Amino acid sequence: MDINGSVDFSGTVDGDGNILTFSFSFNKLSSDIGGDSVTMGGEMSFDVTSSPYVLTMTLLIRNNHTNQVHWVRNYRITITEDIDCADIEMSGTFYHPDYGYVTLSTSEPLRLCGSDDYPSSGILLVTGKNGTKARLTCHSSTTYQVETDTNGDGSYDFDTGVSNWADL
Repeated sequence: MDINGSVDFSGTVDGDGNILTFSFSFNKLSSDIGGDSVTMGGEMSFDVTSSPYVLTMTLLIRNNHTNQVHWVRNYRITITEDIDCADIEMSGTFYHPDYGYVTLSTSEPLRLCGSDDYPSSGILLVTGKNGTKARLTCHSSTTYQVETDTNGDGSYDFDTGVSNWADL
């Protein structure tokens, strides 16, 4: 993958060369991703100087073939580590040119432990137009559940029941 364009970058490193903070911004950064030519603009920053670690980003991504623009706005990931696990909180808005906006948030942090491939607990909410929403509840590192309110009346009208992550 080739990336073309210019980036403004700043950050700090410790005595061992580990990156502690970085931030960069870019405009008209172009690349081929999965066979699609895209142009991106935005800014990202990361701070691992102390827990919780925080990643923030706002990105505009234009497909150069279709001229459709996807937008990731005020996206924030916070990671709090303890001895064996990490709690991950997310928030932000995603815009798709055909389907509109959704807002992502974690009402309970997603907990990822050890060598598990999937979170063992937590709730991820995706809220859309007119109060519609989907809720992903992580029951264990092997099971989850998805519920949706497709008409925005505040009541979940579809439920997958408890399902296995391995079946995804």
